[in-house]
Amino acid sequence: MEGIQYIPTISLCMIVKDEESTLGRCLDSVKDLVDEIIIVDTGSVDKTKEIARTYTDKIYDFTWIDNFAAARNFSFEKASMDYILWLDADDVISERERKKFERFKELFPVEIDIIFMQYSTAYSSENTSISTRRERLIKRSINCKWIGAVHEVLDYDSKATKILVEIAITHKKEKEFSNRNIKIYEKIMENGEKLAPRDLYHYGKELMAHGYIEKAIDVFEDFLKTPFIDPSFHSAICIDLVDCHYKLENKDQCMFYCLKSFEFDLPRAEITSRLGQLFFEQKKFENSIFWSSMSLQLPLPKGGSPILHSSYTWQPHLTLCSCYSTLNDHDQADYHFQKANEAAPNEPILLNYKEQYEKFKASQKDFFQKQEE
Repeated sequence: MEGIQYIPTISLCMIVKDEESTLGRCLDSVKDLVDEIIIVDTGSVDKTKEIARTYTDKIYDFTWIDNFAAARNFSFEKASMDYILWLDADDVISERERKKFERFKELFPVEIDIIFMQYSTAYSSENTSISTRRERLIKRSINCKWIGAVHEVLDYDSKATKILVEIAITHKKEKEFSNRNIKIYEKIMENGEKLAPRDLYHYGKELMAHGYIEKAIDVFEDFLKTPFIDPSFHSAICIDLVDCHYKLENKDQCMFYCLKSFEFDLPRAEITSRLGQLFFEQKKFENSIFWSSMSLQLPLPKGGSPILHSSYTWQPHLTLCSCYSTLNDHDQADYHFQKANEAAPNEPILLNYKEQYEKFKASQKDFFQKQEE
């Protein structure tokens, strides 16, 4: 009826296993935003289901088959509300973001099928380190499906209407890294299946995270040969290749992949800030200043690949501080050190650098005083 406000009903769908340490935190942050909570357990042996029962009676068992998409699709099938919200047990919605969520529901655009939200996937102190955009609220009636055994994604009609809203989901991982995902990918390949480009991307990142650097490089290079729909991912893989070769001290290859990234997409600060650092290490300070300054001027990329926020804020300022300190331009050095601290006041790297920087300034002051004497 005209004049009646539309507020959609929402099903929260989660898949869990041995999440007793984080599930309550997650559900406390979202329980007042949803109308239905569905928990699909894939084999917990701790108190996960006991904790879940204090929030909902809609708890289902799902036999784990090394396929995240299958488990998520099972959870979506149990939903009965207008829209589906999905979260992992180590996700949380902060108080500030909950208020945004509540306001959004009051102004909900009924014609929209899929709502994207920011997903902050890694943290350093209180600052977002890495973020991406994910589909978070999905209209149940469009019947979209998850695909992919690992790092699953939603598959839906290209005609589905979509919007991005300024609401963030925070990922606070507490479990130790396991090689579960690597094993799933390798099992797929052992069965004679070829990894799709999206799987190559994630397989390489899993290898890199677990320290299999040479193997990760091979996978990343294979990914770069694949056709792309979103060029930001090819550019992002160049960033990973730079970091892999840096670990192996292959500085020429670091420079090569920095420049190669420009073949795929517009310059992004994750690349230009690394160029600034590489030139600083080569004592080419003017070059370092050029690329580091560019990093502070670049906008956040619009593609779907993860964004490393420190490359757009404190890291270039820190490199600029080092450059100007070496060139004895202490006013500029102090300016950039202050800007870095303003961007990330509790960043451990900056706290450690501050001590070294203060010692450096003291030594320089002592040197010039002795020269004057």
